Amino acid sequence: MNRYHKIIVFPVIIIFLSLILSGCWSNKDISERALIAAVGLDMGEDKQIEFTIQIINPAVVSAQQPGTPNESPVWIHTSKGTTVFEAIRNQFKVSNKSPFYSHIQLIVIGEKMAKEGISDVLDFFERNHETRLTANILIAKGTTAQKILSLKSSLEQIPAVHLQGIIAQHEKSGEIQNSRLIDVVKALSNEGIQPTISVIEIANAGGNSDDMHNIMIQGSGVFREDRLIGWLEPEETVGLLYIKNMVKGGIINVSNPMEKGKTISIEEIRSSVKTDVKFIDNKPYFYINIDAHGSIAGQQGRKTTADPFMLKELEKECERKLKSIAANTMTVSQKKYKCDIVGVGEIMHIKYTEYWKQVKNDWRNIYSRIPVEINVDFTIQRTGRMNTPI
Repeated sequence: MNRYHKIIVFPVIIIFLSLILSGCWSNKDISERALIAAVGLDMGEDKQIEFTIQIINPAVVSAQQPGTPNESPVWIHTSKGTTVFEAIRNQFKVSNKSPFYSHIQLIVIGEKMAKEGISDVLDFFERNHETRLTANILIAKGTTAQKILSLKSSLEQIPAVHLQGIIAQHEKSGEIQNSRLIDVVKALSNEGIQPTISVIEIANAGGNSDDMHNIMIQGSGVFREDRLIGWLEPEETVGLLYIKNMVKGGIINVSNPMEKGKTISIEEIRSSVKTDVKFIDNKPYFYINIDAHGSIAGQQGRKTTADPFMLKELEKECERKLKSIAANTMTVSQKKYKCDIVGVGEIMHIKYTEYWKQVKNDWRNIYSRIPVEINVDFTIQRTGRMNTPI
């Protein structure tokens, strides 16, 4: 290599190496970050956003150092602002660490805020590159997000982990929908379906207890566009999850067909749901077909479950029960709220695009009048380890 080439090549190599070896120059040490487990959003009396954070105290959570038994594993703080971003910036006035949102388990929204609209407040979390899009969203019914995040847990050091565990366990039981941030944002952006979000409430709202043993996560909040307009009861939520093919298990209690006044519990093993829209005489019909399988989990009464006639009757009872639950959810959705929370419009949008363009502006009224046909096929696969009750 001659002298001229050295003059040209060496500076290029130096510049290249400086680029690839620069490292993560913008990174901050973990000790400089505030690990946020949950956030809460409320609408204040002055119409400002109240932003509550639940920050993990790593020294208490991980080390369990002697001499710190009375220290809380989390730090709760609320700040205000016209926007979420302004409220977050105002927290710097009291926090000496930069917030880190990648560990967020929950986003709790107060009832008052939910009725005002949630699109604007969720914009920050959708836009921020650190936020976990799989974080669960809960609507605080009859209370505030600040109150929920201030509750203490006797089972977990971090209250947000306790709540997240409840959601994970009940999701398997088919009673709670997993309202993740990404799913809510998609529903808000979709013309053919309206969002529903899981609900958290305090059973003893008038009590003074700050412990989490009084909380309940059940039911759903019904939204029209981005505003909360009403509630689904727990069984109506179960029906919604069936229609949307989101049930992963659960218990169905039905009457014992062989003994009046007795009950049999059926544990659902799996289910598959198909929905469709068909036109008959130029009129749309909504079809729900549920195919479910289960096993006998518990029985009241002395009649044997080995009787083929009893099993057939029991399957019919399960079919009637599921059909009733799904039908009730559709009635509430169509008649009470006139709000398409099951996605009939989404099917229309995909399958009958031209028709959807014509009716989407009046979809609320059209949806409320669409006839619904529900078909359920339930199969009992197992009776457990015994056929004859004790």
